[in-house]
Amino acid sequence: MAEVNYIRHETNTKSRSYAEVARQMGVDRRTVKKYSDMEEFNPEIPIRQKRISPVMDPVKPIIDEWLLEDSKKKKKFRRTAKRIYDLLVEHHQFTGSDRSVRDYVSK
Repeated sequence: MAEVNYIRHETNTKSRSYAEVARQMGVDRRTVKKYSDMEEFNPEIPIRQKRISPVMDPVKPIIDEWLLEDSKKKKKFRRTAKRIYDLLVEHHQFTGSDRSVRDYVSK
């Protein structure tokens, strides 16, 4: 960050050329131009897209309920992700994959 501030100071305040500052600093002229023109240095946080999952959405409340029940039990008697998947297929006609249930349970 000190280098960026120095580049900005030299080019914007002292009116030195980009090439002159680049030679002195040992960086490319385009890098000097980029930093001297930059106003905001905080990286943009990408907006995560909320996607619907037609297979998992109907069973998410069921899984959440089971996990809440299991949190009160001893570790030995809790349902595993595999067991949750088997119960969903058996009792709720779940058509999704084992992996999708495992990912949801791990989150």
